[in-house]
Amino acid sequence: MLADPSASIRKVVELAFADEKIDVSSTADAQAAMHTFVEIQPDIVLVDVELPGTSGYQICEMIKQDEVTKDIPVLLLVGSFVPFDHDEAERVGADGFMTKPFHSIRDLVVRVNEALGREVAVPVGNPVPVAAPVATPMAETEDIEDLYRDSFAVTAEIE
Repeated sequence: MLADPSASIRKVVELAFADEKIDVSSTADAQAAMHTFVEIQPDIVLVDVELPGTSGYQICEMIKQDEVTKDIPVLLLVGSFVPFDHDEAERVGADGFMTKPFHSIRDLVVRVNEALGREVAVPVGNPVPVAAPVATPMAETEDIEDLYRDSFAVTAEIE
């Protein structure tokens, strides 16, 4: 599950994980995020720290304080110009954080798979533990730029 107010970020993440054959339920605000969370009981939560309504820190805290959901990994998302409170993230039990915009979608996919305890296949070899470096034939930002372009093309078609 992804909770992020940015339509572009939501679309990029949805496209990235569609390529991985992973379903993403995304929401733009805290109320929708909490409703979706209860409805689907996701395997992992990615939540923006500055989500409108209840903050990402607070959502993480609610998830981690509930005996039934405390083991669901929560990755906090923070804008590159937004101050990130490491102490608060630790206090609420976050499993990690990522800065937006993402430098590489591949890094996001690896981080999510790592948090889920899954292995990721290296494009030119056999599956390796996700903690190992992942070789990629494209430039570091090429994949994210392609996804942003695709996202904007889809958005333009809709409007």
